[in-house]
Amino acid sequence: MNSVWTVKNALGTREFVASVRHGLDAGHLVFPVPPRMNAENRTDLLHSLLHGPRASGVVFRTSGTVGDSKLIVRSSANIASEAASVAEALELTQNSKVLITSPITHSYGFGILMACAEVGARVYVAGQDNFVSRVMYIRQLMRQTKFDVMTGVPFLYRYILRQVKDLEPPALSLAGGEFVPLELMERWESEVGGPLRQEYGLSEVGIVTIAKEHNDPESIGYTVPNCVVFIMDGELVAYRKDNPTSYFLTDSSETFISRDGIRTGDRGYYREGLLYLTGRKDSTVFIGGMGVVPEEVEDVLRNHELVDECVVKGRIRRDKSTELIAYITPRLQFNVLTELKVHARKHLDSYKVPRIVGLNEMPRTVSGKVDRSAL
Repeated sequence: MNSVWTVKNALGTREFVASVRHGLDAGHLVFPVPPRMNAENRTDLLHSLLHGPRASGVVFRTSGTVGDSKLIVRSSANIASEAASVAEALELTQNSKVLITSPITHSYGFGILMACAEVGARVYVAGQDNFVSRVMYIRQLMRQTKFDVMTGVPFLYRYILRQVKDLEPPALSLAGGEFVPLELMERWESEVGGPLRQEYGLSEVGIVTIAKEHNDPESIGYTVPNCVVFIMDGELVAYRKDNPTSYFLTDSSETFISRDGIRTGDRGYYREGLLYLTGRKDSTVFIGGMGVVPEEVEDVLRNHELVDECVVKGRIRRDKSTELIAYITPRLQFNVLTELKVHARKHLDSYKVPRIVGLNEMPRTVSGKVDRSAL
């Protein structure tokens, strides 16, 4: 039986870090409890952790935005390696001021927090459960403080752009969790000031790359120190000291390879040392026998001035054929679907033109990422 140490999301940052470190030093399975996790799910999960395979380290749940959520346990050495490498990549010092807007119980916010703790940087966490209240608090902080680094998900930056008066631009704003459109980066720099760039990572290995101000904004940046990414058959494979070798309680033969390698499921390439993403390895949708990469269609629709967000995916019809659907949130509140259809036909082959569905808001996970499985 494992020994499980729970860490509450509501703790202050110092208490949170101290509790995590205590649990790791004692050899426990450390579980940072996600916000809004109900009592029944928490009880079931704790039972699984207690009676699962012998393990110690920090437990994360994969997002489940493109598949079933899984449990991953990352060792103390793996967590320490990430913290040191991210602190070095961001050039953090004890004088740095960092604003974290993602839940610190999720791998992205957790990784940034532990990097700050590594060097004693000053941390501000916007952890309100209510999203609107969180954004109001973030705006208040940005009016009062000049941050060296701000982190969040793309949707949060879009929401902040609705009202930007008197905001102090962070020296570097990082968006992670999903692809950051170039259009959003340009709007942020124009209306708020300072660069918005991409962070890339995954629950299984932590933060892998960080793009800085002078990097190509279409890239996901350079790998952080002590983390290596190889391209194998077009797929990114990430290596960090003492990476996990399996999921907890779940088959993982296709994800984990020898010598600390983890298949990310993302396609990409290197150019002049920078990494670029081209989409998910398993995202291709076949329409009438023809392959369609959803990211290509999303790029075309996002380039229309009336589209705020866009997600493209395949759906199986009752007759077992597949249709391509684009879910969009318009920038203005009127019907733009006909105009978007014309735009899509102008820029895409006919078999790539999707059925377009308008939404008021995208469904989201607790961390703010688009919940693709809910579409």
